[in-house]
Amino acid sequence: MVVDKFHRIDTALKLIKSKNTDLILFTLHSDPDKVFTGGTEGHVKQLRALLLNANKAVLILAPTGNKNFVLRGSIGEKIFSEEFFHQDSLVNLISVLELYVDNLHVHHTMEWSAVGLEALSNSAIKIKIVTAHDFWFLCPSITLLTEYHPERFCEVERDLKKCNNCLATKWKRPHETIQQYRSITLKFLEKFDRILVPSVSLLPYFKKAYGSDWDKLLPKVNILPHDLSYLEGIYQANKVNIANTKNKFTFIGALDGRKGSNLLLAAIPELEKQGFKIEILGSIFPRYHPNLKNTQIKLYKSAQELSQLLSDNGGPDFLGYISIWAETFSYTFFEGLLLCPTAIPIAGPYGNPAYVCHEKEIGVVMSACTPTALIDAVYRAKTQRDGYQKKLENYVEGLRKEIHQRSYLADYLAVTHIAGHASKSIMPISDDFLTQASIQDELLQKHEATLLNTLRWKIKKLRRIFERVRRVGWLTAFRHLRGLI
Repeated sequence: MVVDKFHRIDTALKLIKSKNTDLILFTLHSDPDKVFTGGTEGHVKQLRALLLNANKAVLILAPTGNKNFVLRGSIGEKIFSEEFFHQDSLVNLISVLELYVDNLHVHHTMEWSAVGLEALSNSAIKIKIVTAHDFWFLCPSITLLTEYHPERFCEVERDLKKCNNCLATKWKRPHETIQQYRSITLKFLEKFDRILVPSVSLLPYFKKAYGSDWDKLLPKVNILPHDLSYLEGIYQANKVNIANTKNKFTFIGALDGRKGSNLLLAAIPELEKQGFKIEILGSIFPRYHPNLKNTQIKLYKSAQELSQLLSDNGGPDFLGYISIWAETFSYTFFEGLLLCPTAIPIAGPYGNPAYVCHEKEIGVVMSACTPTALIDAVYRAKTQRDGYQKKLENYVEGLRKEIHQRSYLADYLAVTHIAGHASKSIMPISDDFLTQASIQDELLQKHEATLLNTLRWKIKKLRRIFERVRRVGWLTAFRHLRGLI
């Protein structure tokens, strides 16, 4: 029952706070502990591990599908609580959590209901932090990619008619304009004490989307690049020595259309004609393309395995990061730089890889998202390699030094002001709250009963169909299946 879940959570959190332990609540769009996760979930797991090692307690609240959410609490190496809720319980759940939580950190809001987000942003939690990991706050596309064939990075479309047409047709939001969407997300961001971004490359797009309203939020914005210390032991142990005459061009990660796979596939014949050997460490979609017949594709499961693959046969001369949208950080970009510091990076025209390559003059930035621009960028990297090499090595040396000296946890605690918080007074759950939860629990039980009755009816109908099949055969009985679907 929902009431029992609230009591268990209340008891567990009361015990945690009795030990004067800081309690941080992370919310995001997907359970970070599931098998397959993305960059945001990986970052959350990494940050949670650092906080747990610092004797903090961490709660994760995330959707699991079908409008259900998981609340999972950890301290040290133990999970002290794990409960599942329907999204209709979020308002009451957050009213319990705000009694105990010291810091709220919102990592993503996709898959959250408007009511749930309102409860989060209006909660009485002392410090509220939000991270913009991508462009979700600017557009429900997340990536600012528009048009189907081909997809195009719109850079925050100025033509609102085009923008709203894309919103209605591609993203299936015909009853909402982009102006309304951004008005809602802006009001959400305004209620937070800190806005974190993983790189400076995001900021121009937020300024372009929100205009002068973004200037008012800038005092809250902190640039906090993701933690790369997990690579330190790997690149110290595995030295990559590269011969500069192989013309090996390597791509790292999962290449799909948004990561530039179509550009690469179209460019491969010309690159091979010019003597380049193409290698993919990771995966590519589509996998069985005729242009891949001479391309080596090798999977890896960890940064250690990636480091080993980069060392095989002397390693690559060039590393490609040709995403057609503006990646806001790109772990694979920094993994390539740190694990293989003599391979010249070639970046797509947008995002953090392009920003770093351009600002530090360590690699080539494509002039456009076209196969021709990719081929031209590779040619420039080859002919101007000596000019990039020294700057690249100096940049990587400085980055490694920064990683060694930096404490990501200390930076995070300083930005978010977690350290030194006074614990809140522990308050019991009110009788009114329990009454509301009981009513909600009763409604959910009725809903479950309705679903169960529907399932029983389906099973009964299936039995009738199979009985008819047994008597008259499949062809005669087949038409009855349509009524069941």
